[in-house]
Amino acid sequence: MEQAVAGQLKVVIATKLNVGIKHVSLPVAYIPGDTDEFILLSGHYDSWHKGATDNAGSNALCLELARVFSNYLGKLKRGIKIAWWPGHSNKRYAGSAWYCDHFWQDLNDNCVAHINVDFSGSNGAVKIISKSTTMEDQDLLKKIISDFTGKETNTFDYLPCGVDQSFLGVSIPIHLAIRYESEDKSIIYNPGGGWWWHTEEDLYDKIDLELLLRDTKIHAAIIQNISQADVLPLKLTQFLKNSKKILEEIDKNSDEAFDFTPIYQSLEGFREKWNEVEKRNTVPLEVYNQLLKIIAGDLNRLMFSYSSEYDFDSTFPKKPFPGLQKVEHIYKPSASKESYLFTMTFFVRQRNRFINEMKMMINIINNFMQYKNSLYPVPKSLQ
Repeated sequence: MEQAVAGQLKVVIATKLNVGIKHVSLPVAYIPGDTDEFILLSGHYDSWHKGATDNAGSNALCLELARVFSNYLGKLKRGIKIAWWPGHSNKRYAGSAWYCDHFWQDLNDNCVAHINVDFSGSNGAVKIISKSTTMEDQDLLKKIISDFTGKETNTFDYLPCGVDQSFLGVSIPIHLAIRYESEDKSIIYNPGGGWWWHTEEDLYDKIDLELLLRDTKIHAAIIQNISQADVLPLKLTQFLKNSKKILEEIDKNSDEAFDFTPIYQSLEGFREKWNEVEKRNTVPLEVYNQLLKIIAGDLNRLMFSYSSEYDFDSTFPKKPFPGLQKVEHIYKPSASKESYLFTMTFFVRQRNRFINEMKMMINIINNFMQYKNSLYPVPKSLQ
């Protein structure tokens, strides 16, 4: 201690990295609905030490919802799958990535929402922030959260590419994760937890059972609403408006040689095509939901990933349109010739991707628009 106080103490830390192939378990519970469509609820079960807040509390939440919803067999419109991921910390989301690879077609065809839970029930984490792609009906989320907290919430944020967000490449319309924070600005609970995060001190006493019950009820209500909704609770038109604002901000803060004009043109062409769907006033219920799932899922992929639908982006924090974001604050006079050329090449490829995927979505809409004798009105709330 005297040496430490005097500033004369030297400490050597050694680490040993064990590398190898291991077999792990990936439990999945399935409560089927009337159709093949389902909501995927997930959380990781691997932890550092005991990991009460990260992530045993959320594991308990998932177990309880599996128990509760199992009582509704045969009564759900859309099914529920609940997965507990291995390989979250020690393999950087390998469990959820493996699941996406091996159940890609089922996810792409039938999954309407992925809801990830982490840090549920943490002590002092009374503030709730909804993180998502913002495709969902945020008014519905506000009501659910206020019903169980007694407080109005207007705090929404974009979902980062992390925390087992391995499903941004497949066509899923709703991606959601709730973040919990203390109202004390000096304490950060998620991500990073309290001072006990990733230590031997992340024990049962770090869980608030009342908050864990609150979090469980909130997730149950979200899942129940999505499962039983006649029309998927999405706000596609608002999503398109937000997308344009984000693109304009990137454009404004980059070199003028990065030409966004074709991107704006393709986005406007798609918006006009979607307006045609809404102006029809009536579309068959099943057809409209199918169209919503495909288009919303494809828009999510375009906005929140930069690779193909069969690969995974790196999991470093990113803003929306991560491929196009690479040009932000890049100016030719201050960049090296090599880095500027690499950035321009990447931008052109991402621009090509954006334009072509917009064309593909317009073709999908044209195919769906061939349906006649419409049976179901498009709700004005979705327009």
